[in-house]
Amino acid sequence: MRVIESVRILYTTCEGDGACGTMASGLRVHPGAAACNPTLAPFGTRLRILGWDQELVCEDIHPTLQGWYVVVWFATEAEGRAFRQRVGNTATVEVLYMPPR
Repeated sequence: MRVIESVRILYTTCEGDGACGTMASGLRVHPGAAACNPTLAPFGTRLRILGWDQELVCEDIHPTLQGWYVVVWFATEAEGRAFRQRVGNTATVEVLYMPPR
């Protein structure tokens, strides 16, 4: 398992951002989906943000962010805000699985 410190943490929502459709992987958005930098964490990479128990899977990308980032999808703004309060803007991330390249 690899541990990455000071990862930028963001969230997006269906309710507030209109992020309700299909991700770059071709799958529809769903709980546990995350956008990650594909050069550092390709599709299928499984992550856990320390301080938050849910496992995430990298299935999308963000068009402008670079470096280590995780954008977590939520259905509602309330869920996203609660997540942000719990983990903050940067966090330590455990890479649980990274697919072979």
